[in-house]
Amino acid sequence: MSISNKPESKLGESIIAPDGYRGVIVLSCVALGMLLFGRYYLTGLHLFLASFVAFFFRNPKRVIPDIPGAVVSPADGKVVVIKQVQMDGIDEPYTQVSIFLSIFNVHINRSPIAGSVEALTYTPGKFKAAFVD
Repeated sequence: MSISNKPESKLGESIIAPDGYRGVIVLSCVALGMLLFGRYYLTGLHLFLASFVAFFFRNPKRVIPDIPGAVVSPADGKVVVIKQVQMDGIDEPYTQVSIFLSIFNVHINRSPIAGSVEALTYTPGKFKAAFVD
């Protein structure tokens, strides 16, 4: 699997990430149904929820500097960990950078550098607070 020579500046042309459309459409249709049945309180609630889903899955355009070798942030948020780690199956240590995304950050991850993927490993996690290392 390889990545393009330049980091991606956006995912598609949409202002909402593809995963968010289903939620926005379903909640908007439910709001319309509530409006037709005269349930104005529930209409407002569902429109608020649809707006929140659209806000959560927003996909703003990012301008990537056209500088050879540039490394850009892969996500919005706060850097909580930068450390050298060793992983089974990889001979040399690598740098781990962990970024905490609050509910108000854009939840889109982009390619921070140009390159190719050499290894892919899934490590099951535990249910802990996202800001805990």
